[in-house]
Amino acid sequence: PASSQEAPPTLPTADSPTRECDSLRRIVPTDPNVPYDMKMVAAEVLDDGNMFEIMPDYAKNIIVGFGRLNGSTVGIVGNQPLELAGCLDINSSVKAGRFVRFCDAFNIPLVTFVDVPG
Repeated sequence: PASSQEAPPTLPTADSPTRECDSLRRIVPTDPNVPYDMKMVAAEVLDDGNMFEIMPDYAKNIIVGFGRLNGSTVGIVGNQPLELAGCLDINSSVKAGRFVRFCDAFNIPLVTFVDVPG
């Protein structure tokens, strides 16, 4: 949106909002000690498998970005098990916090993917 007074944009999609994501069973391992790519999980859930990642080379143990669900814009925040086992450190916490505040300022709903050890 151009300002905080506007609603986030929506686009038509061919993906059904009630579709099942069977490939998630193959992406997420049953062994909690085996890492996997959270970006693949997000791509499976989001419309057309598209996610625009913000700051992909900074604090790689957390992913943040934009995608769409049923055509509506959403913010994505998720731990990345491939980097530092998805543990949060100061840089990833700052990265996620800033992104969450940005989405809140523009009324963009958040989808969180959480898988952290401990």
